[in-house]
Amino acid sequence: MRFSWSLLVLSLAFLLAGCDAQEEYSDFRANFVFQQSLSVPQLQAALGGSPGTFCTIRNSGNNYIFECNDVAGTFTYTKTAVDQRLTPIFIAGIIVGTPVLDQQLTAYDLACPNCNRNYITRQLQFSDERTTLFCPRCKCKYSLQTQQGLLVEGNTSAVTLIRYKATYDGMNNLYVHNP
Repeated sequence: MRFSWSLLVLSLAFLLAGCDAQEEYSDFRANFVFQQSLSVPQLQAALGGSPGTFCTIRNSGNNYIFECNDVAGTFTYTKTAVDQRLTPIFIAGIIVGTPVLDQQLTAYDLACPNCNRNYITRQLQFSDERTTLFCPRCKCKYSLQTQQGLLVEGNTSAVTLIRYKATYDGMNNLYVHNP
């Protein structure tokens, strides 16, 4: 009998821990595959493991537009036939990089989570100090220093950034996804 209770408690603890790990990612569906990471200096800087470096990726018709908080300028990548078949799924764009405190590859959606709750999609932008993202509409600022994308200024009812799972194979392929 004692063994049964121990097994039950252990199983329940395992299930609860599993739920917590899943909740750190958004419920929104996401799918973005980019197979030319080495050809984009802004993205390579963010994927290179330098903590605090982030790159935004915006979908613009037949192009992806890349902007980095540490590399000057933007880079326009013309989609290939393969890229065009791999239709990206996200709300307003993607930002990927390595937070200074957590130092693990992280991806967020560029949609302001505060405005998105009101069914208005506003694209976040780098702030002047380039370590936070801000929304030009609601004026909320979100930190890029941790994996949580915490609100650092603005509406106190705002939520954290919309976070997705991200992997980089170290060669050329970036995958951002949520089931």
